[in-house]
Amino acid sequence: LVTLDKSDHEAQFQYRDHFLSPTEFEWQSQNQTTKAGQAGISIADHQARDITVHLFVRAKARTAEGRGAPFYYLGPVDFRWWDGDKPITVQWVLKAAVPQQLWKEFGVPAP
Repeated sequence: LVTLDKSDHEAQFQYRDHFLSPTEFEWQSQNQTTKAGQAGISIADHQARDITVHLFVRAKARTAEGRGAPFYYLGPVDFRWWDGDKPITVQWVLKAAVPQQLWKEFGVPAP
């Protein structure tokens, strides 16, 4: 579950989650996550461990009326690459492209 706009979070929790293209998503783990830890290993080896990772995204945490904003289900993703520790920056590949009607809301760059 990813909320893209983290401007209301404290600096240490403003993870840089964003789309690189309609089929690529870059996500940052929580600050305590390491590549060698169980969570890190599960990220990189999710396919070998028979773990399906699903991506749910929303632009903002709240609607204009102050309610919790809904998440959009964008389907399963596969691990491509990672860098760093505490947090880990991970690139995911979506199996299906983000629908074009969501590109502006989610800041998806056009191919």
